[in-house]
Amino acid sequence: MDARWLCCAATLRGDRASNQDHVVLVDGAAAVLDGATSWLRDPDDPRDGGWYSRVLGSALTARLPAAGASLTEVLADAIAAVRDAHALTPGDSPYSTASIVRWSAGTVDVLVLGDSPVAVQLATGAVEVVADPRLSTTAAAERTAYRHHLAGGAGFDDRFGQLMAAVQRAERAAFNRDGGFWVAEAEPAAADHAITRSWPAEHVHAVAVLSDGASAAVTDYDLVGWPGLIGELTATGPADWLGRLHGIEATDPAGQRWARTKRHDDKSVALLTRLA
Repeated sequence: MDARWLCCAATLRGDRASNQDHVVLVDGAAAVLDGATSWLRDPDDPRDGGWYSRVLGSALTARLPAAGASLTEVLADAIAAVRDAHALTPGDSPYSTASIVRWSAGTVDVLVLGDSPVAVQLATGAVEVVADPRLSTTAAAERTAYRHHLAGGAGFDDRFGQLMAAVQRAERAAFNRDGGFWVAEAEPAAADHAITRSWPAEHVHAVAVLSDGASAAVTDYDLVGWPGLIGELTATGPADWLGRLHGIEATDPAGQRWARTKRHDDKSVALLTRLA
């Protein structure tokens, strides 16, 4: 008998005026897109990272699950469609991560572009994580500076904003190029640099696709391991879990315990679980 799957999702706005994450959920596929907050562009520009994640999400919704194409091809086509529809210029466009899971009777496919990881729990109970570390290796000195600022107790003040702008200027030097990092923007070829994995469907028990605001519970705060995270998501549901994570962050309002780029980042999870 073919496997049956249940997919649910939740997203929670952080401390900005709008949620820059976007979740795609269609029959046979789900995606989490994390639009990048810009510390360099006009903050009142409506075409920000959240706008980009939404329009790219719409393009992916129209194309997924696309059983006859690779996820790389699907993402590249969606990026090209958004670029052409909105006259975007590579290197001067808002951008986002793109992480996708697609399931069928035979396989579970995963694509990760940018720092929104996917955790795959196998039928054995083991968890395999598909993650893209390339962004975190850029702007090392600039990242150290903002973390030192928070550790000293200064909090998320104007100086912190200046330090984050310095991080993004350094990141731009490594943006969508070999030796740097790759994200969804206005260059469809970036999709060719995504990390992809596939598993036989019968080997997979659950899949969690997370924006970095959600995965920080594991990667930055060390509150839970990957197996525990999937267990909690499965037991309580993504919405409840995100709310609890937001509350935990509120106990560290100045970022001294957990250095991070916002007091509360947007948080999103799409959770796929095997029913039979």
